[in-house]
Amino acid sequence: MKIREVAKQAGVSHQAIYKRLKARGISAESITDKATGELTGEGVALMMELYPQIGGAQPQAAAAQPPAAPDVVETLRDEVQRLRNQLSNAEERNRLLTDERDYLRKLLDHSQEMEGLRARLEVVEAGQRAAQAQALTDGSSSGEKQRRGLWARLRGKGRGEA
Repeated sequence: MKIREVAKQAGVSHQAIYKRLKARGISAESITDKATGELTGEGVALMMELYPQIGGAQPQAAAAQPPAAPDVVETLRDEVQRLRNQLSNAEERNRLLTDERDYLRKLLDHSQEMEGLRARLEVVEAGQRAAQAQALTDGSSSGEKQRRGLWARLRGKGRGEA
């Protein structure tokens, strides 16, 4: 059945059918056989939906799907099961990798925190060593004149009076 025949049976022009198809966003080429120009089974069903008054026309036998063979069904079931197993394995691996990533992030944060504490400890220890060195000496550097003690001042020693 062609679009012109549908138009005759429905009592409309073939342009009206093309306009209705365009309004639905369907191109005529998608519902017709390119070699013969006949409507496909899907096209006939669409025409029956658009124009119920052409009820005398039946969809072509090409539109009816043959029943699936049992071995094809079994093969498809096996494929579905295999894909489900792959999916569950992939989800489990994803969970494990996410857990490992989180663990490694915690270790990195801990390591960075420890490095910061180590740097602060080194600064404190350097300050303590400097304070100890200051306490062990009289606080003068090696190039300066040494300070005299109390008894040396009282006795007048070390004044440089000669």
